[in-house]
Amino acid sequence: VDFNAGWRFHRGDGTYQLPSSDDTDWRDIEAPHDWAIEDLPSREEDDVTPVLAVRHGIWRFYRGEGNDTFAAPGFDDAGWTDIQVPSDWRAAAGYEAANASGWYRRNFTVSAAAFAAARAGTLRLALGSVATADRTYINGAKVGSTGAWHKPGGCSSRLDYRSYAVPASALHVGPDNVAAIWVWSEGSGPAGLVDWAQPDRRIGPFDPGASPGHKQTGYTLGGVGWYRKTFRPDASWGERLQLFVEGCYMNCSVYLNGEHLLTHP
Repeated sequence: VDFNAGWRFHRGDGTYQLPSSDDTDWRDIEAPHDWAIEDLPSREEDDVTPVLAVRHGIWRFYRGEGNDTFAAPGFDDAGWTDIQVPSDWRAAAGYEAANASGWYRRNFTVSAAAFAAARAGTLRLALGSVATADRTYINGAKVGSTGAWHKPGGCSSRLDYRSYAVPASALHVGPDNVAAIWVWSEGSGPAGLVDWAQPDRRIGPFDPGASPGHKQTGYTLGGVGWYRKTFRPDASWGERLQLFVEGCYMNCSVYLNGEHLLTHP
């Protein structure tokens, strides 16, 4: 029996194995189906793989080492200068010192949906590429870092796109949230929040800020999805029916009328 037609699909997690589960808002699809090649919704509309996008725009910038008190929400950055991101701070701010440190700060707004995603553990900060080491803070709380400070060759991932999980404890709904990035740039090459690898943007099915595999999976997202199909058994099938599930990538669980049949692999 060909089961390719007549499927309903939902991109996202949940509990939908029971016959009574509501799939009225799901999409009709035909198998085989690969949701990783479908265009994603905009970052603002995506409640499945949410991204906190703060990179592009005007930041406050400080030349020098500083310390982590610079990340505090109430810190006075009135004496800092404005800088457009993404950019090389050598050109954008005339800061040409080798092996130098700098700070970025900016305010941003958190929606109720983004806060809910953070509480669910699915919100990620889209930081992008950094030259070279970074320590990243949200409202004074350190949410991630890459590379070793003042250590030549201490950042082997300088070309990698960076994104960090953001806990709800670091956020509040509304404006006046503060992102702060402390950067140490090795050598005399491009420095700071530079787009020299994958730009921070969502295009079609690709989003470096949301992709768990990053460049190893071509910045596709994967994730969790559900398929449901309603069918009526036919007397010609006999008393024994074998269900073949082919091409299930990567992990899948199969249910029939709410009963778990198998998990692959």
